[in-house]
Parts: sequence; C-alpha cells; structure tokens
Amino acid sequence: MTDLLLQYIPEMLKWVVSYMFAVKIYGMTLERKYSKKITILVWFLIAAVLTVVGQYTALAQHTLYAQYEEFFATHGYIINSIVNLQLASFILQVLLMLAGANILYADKGRMKIFVSFMCYMYFSLAYDFLIPIVMAVCSGGVDSEGMFLLYTEKNYFVCYAVDIMATCVFGSLLYILYQKKLHSYFCEIRKVAALNGKAFVAIPVITYFLYSIYISYTVNLELDYSYENDFYHFIMLMGIMLSMMLLMYIFAFYGMMMMLQNANIEAELSVAAKIQLDALPDIIEEERFQLAAMMEPAKAIGGDFYDFFMIDDNHLALGISDVSGKGVSAALFMMESKAAIKSCAMWDAGTAIALTNANLQLCENNKEKMFVTSFLAIFDLETKELSFANAGHNYPLLYHDGKWDWLKTKPKLFLAARKKIRYEETTMQLSSGDMLLLYTDGLTEAMDPDNQQYGNDRLEHFLNSHENHDVKQLIDMLYQDVKDFVRDAEPSDDLTMLLMKVV
Repeated sequence: MTDLLLQYIPEMLKWVVSYMFAVKIYGMTLERKYSKKITILVWFLIAAVLTVVGQYTALAQHTLYAQYEEFFATHGYIINSIVNLQLASFILQVLLMLAGANILYADKGRMKIFVSFMCYMYFSLAYDFLIPIVMAVCSGGVDSEGMFLLYTEKNYFVCYAVDIMATCVFGSLLYILYQKKLHSYFCEIRKVAALNGKAFVAIPVITYFLYSIYISYTVNLELDYSYENDFYHFIMLMGIMLSMMLLMYIFAFYGMMMMLQNANIEAELSVAAKIQLDALPDIIEEERFQLAAMMEPAKAIGGDFYDFFMIDDNHLALGISDVSGKGVSAALFMMESKAAIKSCAMWDAGTAIALTNANLQLCENNKEKMFVTSFLAIFDLETKELSFANAGHNYPLLYHDGKWDWLKTKPKLFLAARKKIRYEETTMQLSSGDMLLLYTDGLTEAMDPDNQQYGNDRLEHFLNSHENHDVKQLIDMLYQDVKDFVRDAEPSDDLTMLLMKVV
C-alpha cells in the first residue's frame, strides 16, 4: 500500500501540473462558461480521475499478462495488441478532456475538439518524449523492462522530484511558446469555427489515435531496454511519431488560417459588391419615359455598369459599359470609367464629344492597359430626338414601328485604348411607345452546359415575341429566359441590361 501511494501521489501531481498548463491554454483560446475557480476545480478532479485510471489500467494490464502469460505467448503479438488496456486508457483520457471542454467552455464544438486534441498532443511532446530522456539521463539508465533505475532502487522521492520538475520545466517552455507564438493565431482560428472546419477537426482526431496506438503497442515489441541502443531507438521512434503528428497539426493549422483568410477576402468582396451596387442609380420616376435595369456580376464583383441621369430638365443620358477582365481590377476601372463618362456627359456637348473626352481621361496612367466598351445616348424629352455614340460596344436593340430591330452604327474603338480617337454621333427621331434596350455581351454570350451561346437571334426572337409588356416585366422575363437557357452552367460574364421606353 505504501509503495502504491508513493507511486500514486507523485503521478497525480504530475497529471495536475500538466492539466494546469492545459487549463491555461484552454482559458487563453476558448471562452469560459464559469468562473476561473470552478474551471480549475473541475480540471483538478479530471486529473485525479485520470491518475487513478492510468495507475489501475497499468496494474490490470500487468495482472492480466501474469495470469495468462502462456496464452499470450502462444497467440503472439496480435492478441497482445487486442487486449492492450493502455489504449483504452488513452481513449478514456481524451474523452474526459472533451467532456471537460464541453462543460466548461462556450465555443463551437469543433473548436473544443481541435483545442482538446491539440493540448493532449502538445503536452505528450513533453510527457512521453522529452521527460523520459531527462529521466533516463538522471537515473543512469533503465532496466530490462524499461523502468528507470531510480525506481528499481526504491528511490521514489528523487525520481518523482526529477519527474515533476521536468514536467514543470517542459510544460512551462511549451506554454510560453504557445503564449508568444501560437495564441494569437488560435484566437483567429476561433473565427473559422463558424465555417466548414470539419475536415480540419478530423486531422487531430486521426493523429491522436495513431499516436495512442503507437504508444500502446510499442510495449509489445520485444525490446531489451537494458541495452542503451534499444532504449534510445525507442525514444527516436517516439520522436519521429510525434514529429509526424505535430506536422499534421501544423498543416491543419495553416489550412484553417487559409480558410480564415479566404473568409476575410469573401467578406471584403461582399462589402465591395454592395458598394458597387449602391453606386448604380435608382430608377427615375418620370411621366415622359420609363426605365428598368439589372446587373448580375459573374463573380462577387463585376466590370459591367449601367447609368442614367438627367443632364437638365429635358435631357436624359443613358449609358452602358463593359470593362475588360473580371474581379477587383475590373470593378475599380469600372468605377473610374463611370465617373469619367458621367462628368463628360454633364457638359451637354453631345455624346461623341463626351466619349472622346472620357477616352482621354481613361488613357492617362492606364498602366494595366485595361479598356472599356461603352454606348452613350442622350434623349431629348421635348423633341423625342435620340443622339448616341458607340465606343466598341454591342449594338443596342430598338423597338420602333411595332418591331424590334438592331440599332446598327459604325462602332469606333473602345475607350482607354488610344488617345487620338474621335467618336461620331448619330441622331434619330423616336415616338411614343418606342423602346431602347442596352445590354452587355454577358447576355448574348451566355452559354448553356453544352457551350452553346444565347446569341443575337434568340434575343431578337424573344423580344419580338414579348412586345406588350411594361419595361420592368420585359427585363425580368428576358433575364429568366437567359437563366432557363443557361441552366446549371457557370456564368461566363457579367450580365447587364438597361431598358428605356418613351411614353
């Protein structure tokens, strides 16, 4: 009984010391539900339970082998492995840690799992690898059963003093490493708990069970620890195994950080997309015309835009443009193009002069060699005269005399390509009931799963089949027809439409 107490009490102290370091890591990483005192008390009780389980599991293992020595010797290594109670002890340890984390902390379940397994693997580096080396050196070696010589000489006090001191030293070093280097990263990982982190949680779980199986079953290897080479071969193998586990943790950790970075980027893109949509004009309510418009980017943010605004009480400007490229760069150039075209059009000098001046502005400092196609029209509300200029953009469609037809002009080069270019203006007379549809190539070049394009013919046929609708209904129906055509195919380009009807 005295020998058992001499083994049990120092062993419990070592578990308590290890768990106190684990509690510090839990407290730094997760959000506590209860006070610090209650949290420490619960972890102390878990450490005590684990100490009892560990001691009596080891005792039961030795008793079982002693009683059935001939049976195990006959059936060999596989049967030894199956009835290895130490593996059951390891499983119980991590289950108690998970139970403690689930009771005491308020974070997401996957985060509790990740931190629990991380703590166990973290201190296994000290408990099962670094400390045995120190103990072997301090005790002068091991006997043939792998026991440190200090134990066999019944010098429990010195042995456990060295053991506990080594636990404190290595635990402190690992805790400081976590506090200084890893804590801030793991606090960031807490944000990933709201994401799909299931794949990353599987990595620490798998590494833990591989590690437990390795430690448990190495006792069945016929190593003679009294030989120095065998003992240090064992230590080396443990070091390799722990290194592999830690590397897997590092991969999981950086994978989570990549998820977090992607989540931050997506959040920023979402804000940018909202800003981009907010920059589009609100529909103007006017008795002399009707307007409807829509824009759907192929990615989070796009390079298309439409615009309409009153130059004065009697002149309405309509514009649509398509910037080269996709994503952030296209969106930034889109905002610049929108501002340049609008500022030039507001001078009321005509569409050709407006596009010519806008082209000069966009050519300046265009180091990325981006360009933008654009169609600009100005509608005189008194005379119903429409003037327009085309900078390399798709031909609009005009509903006139009861039929939709292409408004073909000689398109000039797109904007921001070359400074010395002058655009030409065309004028025509409209009447009540006429409609003008501006769009980008994301409409006619929309592709179905078989890579067939929506095309000009289908667009013209659809419009001529749906004449008697107001502008909002017509835009919605056209958009739905494109979606029905595309089905499940990924959008290849931004889709933008602007429709004006003369009242």
